[in-house]
Amino acid sequence: MLSLRKHTKGDTIVEVLVAIAIIGAALGSAYAISGRALKNGRAAQERTEALKLSETQIERLKQKIRLNTDSVFGPTITDGYFCLDASLTIQAITSVATIDSIPAACKSGFYGMYINKLVDGGNDFEFVTMWPQYGGGPQQSVRLVYRIYRNQ
Repeated sequence: MLSLRKHTKGDTIVEVLVAIAIIGAALGSAYAISGRALKNGRAAQERTEALKLSETQIERLKQKIRLNTDSVFGPTITDGYFCLDASLTIQAITSVATIDSIPAACKSGFYGMYINKLVDGGNDFEFVTMWPQYGGGPQQSVRLVYRIYRNQ
């Protein structure tokens, strides 16, 4: 009598296709997740840099007040926007609608910075740093409100 043996070496084509589909789905998901993580990491990096630049403007303003209180609280700055360059010179700004409207002295790389004295004669200042979003999209900004006293 002849015995029929079934030789089961290897996998069928269906099993191979299912395995390829599962691996493809896993790799596609990993790619999407890593892309999102990269974008979120870049956004956090941009925001951190903007905060550092705003803090630099705060420190420059405090130094300017220590050197000459009237230059900040006097009639020189009654309204409008300004920034302080590295030499603590006040740079007046006429428009802050976009980064392009901010003068070069108030920029660092692709970040634009300005200070807004919130109330005439008051101690509250708004420090704003803005930048274009990486990869396109709307303009981003960080706003800090800080109270500075004359005798700091």
